Amino acid sequence: MPKLKLTKSVVDKLPYFEALPDYPKKNQELFWDTELAGFGLRITRASKTYIVEKRVNRRTVRARIGRHNQIPTDKARKMAQKLIYEMTTGKDINARKKAVQGESITLLQAFHAFLEKRELKERTIWDYQRAIDISFKNWKSKRIIDITREMVSRHHKKLGDQIGKAQANQSMRFLRSLINFTAGQYEDVDGKPLIKENPVSVISQTKTWYRVERRQTIIKNHELAAWFEAVESLSGNLVKDYLKILLFTGLRRQEAMKLRWDQVDLKAKTLTIIDTKNRNPLILPLGQFILKLLKDRKQDATDSPFVFPGTGKTGHLVESKYHTAQVTKESGVKFCLHDLRRVFINTAESLDISSYAVKQLVNHSTNGDVTSGYMVADPERLRKPMEKIETQLLRLCRKDKAKVINIK
Repeated sequence: MPKLKLTKSVVDKLPYFEALPDYPKKNQELFWDTELAGFGLRITRASKTYIVEKRVNRRTVRARIGRHNQIPTDKARKMAQKLIYEMTTGKDINARKKAVQGESITLLQAFHAFLEKRELKERTIWDYQRAIDISFKNWKSKRIIDITREMVSRHHKKLGDQIGKAQANQSMRFLRSLINFTAGQYEDVDGKPLIKENPVSVISQTKTWYRVERRQTIIKNHELAAWFEAVESLSGNLVKDYLKILLFTGLRRQEAMKLRWDQVDLKAKTLTIIDTKNRNPLILPLGQFILKLLKDRKQDATDSPFVFPGTGKTGHLVESKYHTAQVTKESGVKFCLHDLRRVFINTAESLDISSYAVKQLVNHSTNGDVTSGYMVADPERLRKPMEKIETQLLRLCRKDKAKVINIK
């Protein structure tokens, strides 16, 4: 590497870097000072930057001092002398620089870094963005290291009063994940975690998480006939078929809304869900009732790639609240979309279908179950259980003539 005494006039005259045809991947040239070992200049196509380099703890450490057009050469030399002395004593100046960065990082900056490095599902990103914009609207510019246990306790209680207990808990779990992520990214100059303790831990230590009862509503067996008749009375087949798919397959509502025709194999009588909640792909066998429904939809399909197309920017069905309200009004059965998944699972269990088969049909995680790790999900092995569930649901849905109850 070229060596010369780095002065303002010398650096001014040095040309910017130009790659040679024989070395197209080379993108910079380094010049080292003849008087101060370790003091150098890096020249690229657009900049001239002073640097310092030295062996520290058996490894080469290089640090940036500043650009030639922003810092005088004499000052850069003095800064280099100071940095080289610190490096001689064993200090990692880059670690100090990173520690300073960690100390200054704000909640919003940490959130952007979190999104950049983590592979998150679209819905999770939406939930986290909502938390940062609503629950932590006034905390965006706060430094992570300034968030205290007392602040967390007060804010958790405040959120419980403002947005509800469940959302308050969810927001604090998000904050806990964000701080844990940041703690793993930054260390102090001694190589120890910059964040010694996650302040959100105070909620667990003081046992002040809000008690939120898990929703346990379900459409009862004797209500299914009225519910099904109300579904059949809906105008158009879009939401009508969508509700049937949810009930007879146990799919999550987003999985069904985003279902594409290239995920449906009418010959093999299966559908495949790739983007699942637990990230495990699901190949689901289809019963005869749903198979016919999908064949009918395919015959009437437009050029949309979605089984349940929509007019919005997503291209698929995104909302069915109006129609579910209609079904409730006509049948007298109050329900949410997730209740249909509960009906599917409860029907399977009532038929004494094995727990392994039920878990595979609804794609529930089997973490911690050693035996399940040896089992290979085969849609054909699940076909008979699926057909039994479908037959039972059809029997319940078509049992007698449903009595329709109007709700005002």
